[in-house]
Amino acid sequence: MLEQTFFCALQPDLRPAYVAKMKELLAPGGQLVGVLFNRYFEKEGPPFGGEAEEYEKLFSPHFGRFVQESCYNSIGPRAGSELFFRAYKSKI
Repeated sequence: MLEQTFFCALQPDLRPAYVAKMKELLAPGGQLVGVLFNRYFEKEGPPFGGEAEEYEKLFSPHFGRFVQESCYNSIGPRAGSELFFRAYKSKI
């Protein structure tokens, strides 16, 4: 499943429900992949930002494996402020 700009549009207090729903929708062994902001914004969102540590705490309890790294192919204005991630649902 591909995450593209939906997560950043959600009020931050709705994010735990989003993560739980994505886990529910994925088949065993499935993956949620996408790009998340690695920054906060000065104005009230959306978009709403975040950071790697926050995402780790949010996704890791729900997925067997959660990996994130700097996004190497962001468009110019977003370069250095995005993370590519993969959340792997356990096969069991």
